[in-house]
Amino acid sequence: MRLLVTTFNSPDYNMDEAFHFKKAALDSKLLDTDRMSELWSSFPQELGHTAAAPGIRAIERHGARLFSFLSLSLHAGKGWKRLIEPKHLPVLKRWLASLYEEPVDCWVIGGHHDIRYDRPVCWGDDEVADLVGFHIDEQDELCWFGSRTAKAGEDRLERLPMRDARAKLRSVRLMLVLGCNAVPVARFGEHWDKPMAQRWREWLRPTGAKPLIIGWFSTQSMPLNTESLHAAPKFWSSMADLKRELNLGADALKVLCEQYPLRVAQAWGDACYHAFNASKKRSKLWGLKWQGVPPVKKGQFGSGCGAVLPDGSIYHANHKYRGAGAEQPLIHVGDLP
Repeated sequence: MRLLVTTFNSPDYNMDEAFHFKKAALDSKLLDTDRMSELWSSFPQELGHTAAAPGIRAIERHGARLFSFLSLSLHAGKGWKRLIEPKHLPVLKRWLASLYEEPVDCWVIGGHHDIRYDRPVCWGDDEVADLVGFHIDEQDELCWFGSRTAKAGEDRLERLPMRDARAKLRSVRLMLVLGCNAVPVARFGEHWDKPMAQRWREWLRPTGAKPLIIGWFSTQSMPLNTESLHAAPKFWSSMADLKRELNLGADALKVLCEQYPLRVAQAWGDACYHAFNASKKRSKLWGLKWQGVPPVKKGQFGSGCGAVLPDGSIYHANHKYRGAGAEQPLIHVGDLP
């Protein structure tokens, strides 16, 4: 069982949740390897980040090794522009493609997350004209890109399509979005607003994959590295407890996500409650009630943690949950097509 983390979260600001997620996942034994460690020793130094030459950052922290792609997009995308120069471009293409050369069972994406051109996009710095990230392109392929201006059309994108990515992601059972809009937020007519989960599901559907998607609905801000607030350790501890309770074997993650998805989703909700509910700054990562006239039922959260189960059912944080008792952490709020 393999983990892949592709994140634009900042190593200096808000990336610790990703480190804790990887460490706790491997410690739980539900995942036994990860793509970042497999590629660590062979990472091309010319793609690496320095103060003079921005690029991909390789960081080891909290007992975990990860790559951050944020520096590709900072300072008007200078890192991306450097690495797509002719002397670096072949190396960059090969290394990005290598992320998807082995089957992935748990996929984590981090950074800004929204809809562009009616497709899900994950990207880095949002305060510059040039966006760098990955999305599903018009050929229905996972594609890394760098746009030259914020007003750039599709013909102005520098694209690096990952042609084999979908085939290797067909085994994904669990997907975590460390950013905004992982879970649809509210229904308007026949459509869910911010339907990124629906788009990812539609993209993976031809492979037979039906991942359980966890994360948050509405806009969010990840915990800062200076804060000791993390949902991942409790989530993976609960997952390990489920594995023992159900006497599962090496394919426990697959079985849990396919046969017990609601229990996995509730474990995620409970972990977010205990990590963030009491926080003055990060309580929104558990749940925050709408101010004014809500487009959801009165009293429900307008933003918070949630999940989309493999069957398309949508769950949001339950504002009545208090950490125990009859109420469950997440409640059913609707279904995707």
